[in-house]
Amino acid sequence: MAEIKSVLIVDDSRLTRMIIIKIIKTYFENWTITEAANISQALEGAQNTTFDFISLDHNMPDGTGYDILPTLKKLQPSAHIGIFTANMQTVVKQRFEKLGATFYGKPINEAMILNFLNQEQTNNPSTIFTQEHCDTLSELFNIGMGRAAVSLSEMVDAEVELTIPSLQAVDFNAALSILNNLSPGSVNAVEQCFHGKFSGNAFLLFNNESSLALIHSILGEEGWSNELGEMEQEALKEISNIILNTCFGCISDVLECELESSIPDLITGNINDVFDIERMNVGTDPLVLTLSMTFSLPSKEIRGQVSLIMTSESIKRLINELERFTKQSI
Repeated sequence: MAEIKSVLIVDDSRLTRMIIIKIIKTYFENWTITEAANISQALEGAQNTTFDFISLDHNMPDGTGYDILPTLKKLQPSAHIGIFTANMQTVVKQRFEKLGATFYGKPINEAMILNFLNQEQTNNPSTIFTQEHCDTLSELFNIGMGRAAVSLSEMVDAEVELTIPSLQAVDFNAALSILNNLSPGSVNAVEQCFHGKFSGNAFLLFNNESSLALIHSILGEEGWSNELGEMEQEALKEISNIILNTCFGCISDVLECELESSIPDLITGNINDVFDIERMNVGTDPLVLTLSMTFSLPSKEIRGQVSLIMTSESIKRLINELERFTKQSI
């Protein structure tokens, strides 16, 4: 059973608090949440309850994040504290980071909150894979998906759009919770291992309905059954192979590092069956990079999930390549 955590949300905006609560409850429905609309309420809550996470606004009616942060850290020495503010000045960010908080810019989104909730420990690989890393890799995937869409469009002789809204970096247990929430029950997952300067296991996941809808939309309604038989499985592997390999190719080209991938394999079962940590041999604390994607086809939209599972050491090598690329682009 997943461990129950406690969160204190400090923000004078009721809307912001509602957004954060909704995201947390979507993925961690049993977690306990306390709200504070100002500094006084936050201090009162921190004196009476132990929190695992504290999200903190900067500018509030009775003071600023600068005012309350030192006291919060004394009252809650084990809590991970994140600053969520629209004040994106570099000097503000640097000051909060020196005070020991993680800095996030508003507006708040789901990927940002999930990133924050998986940074409890400084040795957690999701801590070192920052929002900037997520944004860079997400952009590379978007480029790759654009190229894959061209290939799929040629197959159906109609426009196909593939979109990825954002990328989340979470630890393995959190990923299981997220993916079980998004895809309860049985899923069809096409797996490809990749290796080079960094390595890991890549998955493209669909539920049964989406799997069949994708096959019928891409290859036509004629001649295909309404069950995932042998021919349908081969078709799903081939479509997924086009998408994943195109993304690997884009990442390889942009980062200038060769990546090789294995023959695609199809795994059917629940999320725990797909992400068998012993079978994948990805160490004891792997990081999961997960992206929600949408196929916009002429007659329907189909949703799927891309997940990359990597060891801590491989994540560090990926970070080095992303940071090298970012520096060269400046």
